[in-house]
This record gives sequence, structure tokens and C-alpha cells, in this order.
Amino acid sequence: EHERREEVIQYIFGKYGRERAAPALQTTSPDVDGLFVRHSYDSYSEADHAFWRKCNDSLLEHWQRFACDSYLHGRETLRLAAQASWRSRADDVARLLTRSIPRLDDLNAALNSRSAFRLTGVSGRGPQYWFFERLRQSELPVCVKLRGAEASGLSRGPELFHDAAGLAPMLMDSAFTAVLDAFGVCARSAAVIAGMIGDP
Repeated sequence: EHERREEVIQYIFGKYGRERAAPALQTTSPDVDGLFVRHSYDSYSEADHAFWRKCNDSLLEHWQRFACDSYLHGRETLRLAAQASWRSRADDVARLLTRSIPRLDDLNAALNSRSAFRLTGVSGRGPQYWFFERLRQSELPVCVKLRGAEASGLSRGPELFHDAAGLAPMLMDSAFTAVLDAFGVCARSAAVIAGMIGDP
């Protein structure tokens, strides 16, 4: 249902008017209701974990060859931060982002030592304004759904491997998170300015 976000935005414009559209989209949009979800880790099957390993293994060489230094450094820093906070969980550290699906709580614990950002579980794509408002609040929405085993590599849309393995390491880079913060602030300013424009 999240693919209908533009329809929902137009509905909000029509119901509340442009002056109140931004806060309405933030708090009452039907597209946002129920979007936040608990990361139900036990719901993943062994096949899901195997698919995660397949995706990771298929991209390792590409990451080493083409990924930016910040991403590679972020993956290693996440591992080291996890090692420091999970002293008795060596197996979990070894498999972080690589051998099985990571728990969002574990990733947040590792991020906490180096980044103001945290990962928040969501069920799918939300409205654009809502997404940028989350960035302004130093939250990165992470879709907890894992795509089908027929797919490979990174996806274009929100999905667990794309969001956690593809984006989470970059949150260890302060320059990258500063840009995310700036996007969030600019989006809010743009919404305020749009709210000041009267309907024709």
C-alpha cells in the first residue's frame, strides 16, 4: 500500500490545505499509520539467513573494488564497535553484516559509540516528507522485509539487505550523517515555505 504515497499526499493536501499539509503528513497520513514495526528477528527462517549470506558473498568483491573508503571503513568500524560492546559474543561479532541477518538492536548498539544516528524498523516505503523528517531526527528507517531469493545484489527500493548492509556502515562517517541531517532540515524548511503558498 506504500506505493500509493503520492495519492495519499494529494488527499492530505485536499483535506487540510497546503498551510497545514506538512504537519498533517508527519502525524496523520494513512500511509504512515503502522509503518513503524518491531524487528521480529525470530520470524526469519534459515533460508532467509542463507539468502543474506548469498547476497553478502556475491557483493564482497564488488565492494572491495568499487565501494568508497568511507563505506569499507564503516563496515570495519561497525565490527570493531560491536566487538567492544559484545565482549562475550565473539560469534555475533564475526557474523555482523556477513553470515546472517543482523539484529537492529545490535547494529544500534555498535552505532551508538560513533554515530548520533540510529536505525528504526519500518514495514516499507513511507512518504518523502516523513522520511526526511526521520533524518532530521537522526533516524534512518530500515525496512525489515527481506526480498525473495530470486533477487540478487542490492535492490533499488527499501529492503533489509539494501538498508542494513548497504547504508548502515555509512552512518559511521560523520560527514555523511551531517549531509543526512542537512537534508532533513532543508526538507522541513521547504515544507514550511510550501505551506505559506496559497492555493490558486
